[in-house]
Amino acid sequence: MKAILKAIINFFIELFGGYVRPGEGTWKCCLFYPHKLHDVGGTPIWPGNRGVDSLMGAAYDAARNEPWQAAKRTNGLKWTQFYGGDTAFYIAEPLFNNPALQEYFTSENGIVKESRKYGIKRWVVAMFNDGPLPPASIREAHIKRLCDCYAWASKREVVFMTCLESEKNMTPAVAVDVCNVINKYAGGKRILVGTPKMDFHQAVHRIIQAQNAKPENKNNQLVVECWKETDCFPFDMNEADAKNYIAQLKELKLYGKVWAGEWGRGDADDLAESVTRQALELGCDCGSGFYK
Repeated sequence: MKAILKAIINFFIELFGGYVRPGEGTWKCCLFYPHKLHDVGGTPIWPGNRGVDSLMGAAYDAARNEPWQAAKRTNGLKWTQFYGGDTAFYIAEPLFNNPALQEYFTSENGIVKESRKYGIKRWVVAMFNDGPLPPASIREAHIKRLCDCYAWASKREVVFMTCLESEKNMTPAVAVDVCNVINKYAGGKRILVGTPKMDFHQAVHRIIQAQNAKPENKNNQLVVECWKETDCFPFDMNEADAKNYIAQLKELKLYGKVWAGEWGRGDADDLAESVTRQALELGCDCGSGFYK
């Protein structure tokens, strides 16, 4: 009865312009979706990637002041809502030393406000792209600033990631260093390491286990979750790749929370729906997927 009453109250809060912060529950992101206009069909004027779109580069589009950036973002939000998602993903590296972009992407008045209109209430924020990392001092300044900008958000609204394909520009030890800096400023928010490489995930967690075992870290335990990407190029996933991917998700559960991260090509076909269902049955949060 209490749950029903709470649902009714929340419905009226949202109906009249309020905002109900998300509670516990699976994060459902649609990292990829079709390179199509959701409302009216047809091909957008902005470039796609083999018929696929994503919001991951939204901050880069905004930094370059692309004329179609706002339309592309809104289109991505609509596709996410259509597939039943409640989570968006973007790479935050372009926000460094750019106060206007920081305000738009991280405050509750810019893209966050628009996203809530489409039921998107959670954010996966990748601190860096997979190119060369800035020096350690600049990395820390960037991470601190981003964490400060998201001080309004709970751990159920924002999670921070090292970057996609962390193995391209980090060793496992550097990835742990980045996670330690995030942990220093994140205010208890969750932390992800993104990579397709099983040995990279395993090495990261061996380093963390050794770090946490030190007596001086008894009251400062680092917890990092695995964002697992496909071994194959995600758009090329086939039945065999999907079977291997699910097996890897199961194996990584030995280390704690696992995300079914970057996979698929944004089409809600039988294979993609099967991977989503199996990932959810494993208790994964999802970077890609189709939820209705």
